[in-house]
Amino acid sequence: MRLCSICGSEDYEILYKVTMALPIEHPLSQAAKEFEIVRCKQCGFCFANILAKQEDYDRYYSEYNNYTEMTSKKKESDQVIQDVLDIIQCNTNMSSRILDMGSGCGRLLLELRERNYLNLCGIDTTEDNLVVLRTAGISAEVGSVYDTVNTTERYDLVCLTTVLEHLLFPEIAVKNLKKYLAPKGKIVVTVPNVKKFTKLTVNVTHHFNFEHINYFSLISLDNLFKQAGMKRVSIKETNFVSDVEDLITVVYQNTDTLSELVIETDTQSSTFITRMLDCNEEKENKRKEIIKDILENNDKVILWGIGAKCYELLSKYPGVRRSVVALVDASKNKQGQNVKMNDDVVLNILSPENFSEVRIDGIILICVSAIQYKEDILGTIKTLGIENQICVL
Repeated sequence: MRLCSICGSEDYEILYKVTMALPIEHPLSQAAKEFEIVRCKQCGFCFANILAKQEDYDRYYSEYNNYTEMTSKKKESDQVIQDVLDIIQCNTNMSSRILDMGSGCGRLLLELRERNYLNLCGIDTTEDNLVVLRTAGISAEVGSVYDTVNTTERYDLVCLTTVLEHLLFPEIAVKNLKKYLAPKGKIVVTVPNVKKFTKLTVNVTHHFNFEHINYFSLISLDNLFKQAGMKRVSIKETNFVSDVEDLITVVYQNTDTLSELVIETDTQSSTFITRMLDCNEEKENKRKEIIKDILENNDKVILWGIGAKCYELLSKYPGVRRSVVALVDASKNKQGQNVKMNDDVVLNILSPENFSEVRIDGIILICVSAIQYKEDILGTIKTLGIENQICVL
């Protein structure tokens, strides 16, 4: 079992159970087959009790994730970057040494370079993500938040933007990040805000999947950093009009004052999660009716959008598995993967272009957790001239 990252307790309450059927060769296919969303009874922190190994996650994020391909959220990404930039500028000057841990394709550091920041470095698990940074003359290294800190370089600011919610051992990551800090250095961390999980435009799997495995309120995030001897000095909320999950960005720095390090029980997170699950129940019942009608009519099914929602659908509804004749996804990292539908049938994930060429009959079920992805898919279907009946789950 996974221990609480804040207090180390193994005593928890189950809030929700997740089942998924991932591609056969997926690094997390066994771990994500069945896991629980839980609340620690000791401190109230909520997290996914997923029985995965760190090496499985390392392989997934280096080989299988598609964050560098995601373009549909550019507007929202711009807002996040701008909010983080505002905080950085309030806590640094142009000569400050800044490290972006989990730098991805480097947008934050490139924006800082545009603002004439000189001493920048990015660390990411994927070599391909770092090419752009090096081309711009920014120092970039392949590495992980868990790696041993063997550099003598110390930074005035370390950024961790939408990374902490993905980590199997966030407590180790935070303590490791401290080793990169100069004596008066600070850490800027951005995570999804659990109190905004009640947005009704997203599916449960948008929050509860094998990627997002930690669910932070401000209280639980403070508690995590208190365990590392750090206190909060500022906070900014990023709230979106669209269906993108809202975020909190918090700045932490070291403290020797013991009264500032007292752990506070988080009574909020489980309440927000329970409300979200209650709100989603009506939507889930409607999805069940759609699936029931399809199965009763013996319709052939094409699943479009092979992500967490699709994997959950395949796990929860064996009848759908028997009806699926094609799988389609725009991600190059997913195309070509094999998904076992039953003992006799294994389907290969097709690109939209491949699907338009073979013209398979059946109802297209769009399986995405967020509305924006639905709009992307509908646009692709129209562009390719695909005339199948379409249903959005």
